[in-house]
Amino acid sequence: MPRLATARFAPPRTVEDVESLAELHLAPHWKIHGITTTHVDHAEHWATVANSFQSPGSWRAKLVNGSLWVKMLSANVHWTERSSVLQMVRLAISDGNIGDLDFVYVHHDRDPNIHVMHGHAMCNHSQSKRCFRGSQRFFLPLLMNARQPPTTSLPVPDYSWVGWSTHTPPWCELSRTMAAAGQAFPWHRRADRAYFSGGLRTGSTRVRLRHFAATSAEARRLKIFELRDVSPQFHTTKWNAAASFGHQVQPLPQETACKYRFLLSVPGYGYSNRLKSLLLCGSVVLHLKTNWNEFFMPLLRDGEHLIIINKVEDIMPTVQRLRANESLARAIGSAGRRLALEQLSMERGISYLRSFLSSYSRLLQGPVTLPPGYTRISCTEDVRKVTRQCECPSGGAPSGSGGLGCAASGPSLKGDADVNASCCRGWDCATDVCAATAHSPASRDTELQQRELDQKVGQQWLWEPPETRNTGAWSNG
Repeated sequence: MPRLATARFAPPRTVEDVESLAELHLAPHWKIHGITTTHVDHAEHWATVANSFQSPGSWRAKLVNGSLWVKMLSANVHWTERSSVLQMVRLAISDGNIGDLDFVYVHHDRDPNIHVMHGHAMCNHSQSKRCFRGSQRFFLPLLMNARQPPTTSLPVPDYSWVGWSTHTPPWCELSRTMAAAGQAFPWHRRADRAYFSGGLRTGSTRVRLRHFAATSAEARRLKIFELRDVSPQFHTTKWNAAASFGHQVQPLPQETACKYRFLLSVPGYGYSNRLKSLLLCGSVVLHLKTNWNEFFMPLLRDGEHLIIINKVEDIMPTVQRLRANESLARAIGSAGRRLALEQLSMERGISYLRSFLSSYSRLLQGPVTLPPGYTRISCTEDVRKVTRQCECPSGGAPSGSGGLGCAASGPSLKGDADVNASCCRGWDCATDVCAATAHSPASRDTELQQRELDQKVGQQWLWEPPETRNTGAWSNG
């Protein structure tokens, strides 16, 4: 039976705030050896020869004398969030206090850098003349959505922080919605079940969860699970076809999760970006252990802020123990919510990225030069141009010759059919979201006010999720 109060994944006690994580993620390798242009050149080369499964998309950015310059390296036609992390970088550098930069960002739900470190061949056969092969080991400073230790990848806030398509609002909006829902619905009114809403056919862990819940007579007798198999929101032909047979349900507003005492955080094909939302509910988050973790994961202590579960079969006995010790369950839920309020706001996410980029800049060895092929980024229109984004009507295609002409300037990018442009919708299109938070101090005044309101309200509020407005639906994140 799993233990509830362990510290197997606890970080050093010196890591007390999200900004300190910047130094943690850069140590020990990069803090010892520094980062050279050769390192970044190797990272660019890997990103350009990797196939679309190893790297759905990537770009290289340089900050020179306060000006941001970007060169796209690859872009799968279905990589619709291609501008999102770039928008976060723009917010982080907007105060102008960061030194020169030179880095490569690779979009992925996992951390393919682990294969490069182990000397595996990571290249297209058609581009094999300059591949990393055999026993060669390369330490690449790849900026990623998530990191798998012991790689030298560097985790940054992912695309969900500035919103995802039309179903997930920017974090500056969604975090307020989730915080209000967590405060408004009292513990005694929450269902005593483990809730999950998302794609249950994406990734082996979710498939096992779906099978266990369907076949375990004990789980059904004890009413352990409340699972909703929602059609994934990303492009995957296989699962889109499965949804057409009526096996999956429509998503609910994300704040519906706050109606349950136990919330499941389950990896899909890679990491799941819903963890920060679940923590704000104040319920007990049962986080299925995964190899890939977001940048803030070292702040969370197993048994204090959440419960880390090793395998699906451990969920049922863990829920039973928490049911028998309600005070412990409420304490863990409250601690997780408090940490999310204090450390995982939009302001603190930008503050972490700013701290990270500042630390990265100090480790760069030698001057940052600007060769041909880069586009200066000074506004959202520049972002759309360099990422080949086109805001398309529902069911439409990019306008222009051949349906791909709206942002066709510049060289074509590796990907499906060497695309020049791709449709974007909603928050995937480069827009100035959460701009007011970029210069906000990373203070705790708002969080403290929220906590005081929590204490005043106590058990008095009743909350039902609004059914008539789109406040974000659970996707496959």
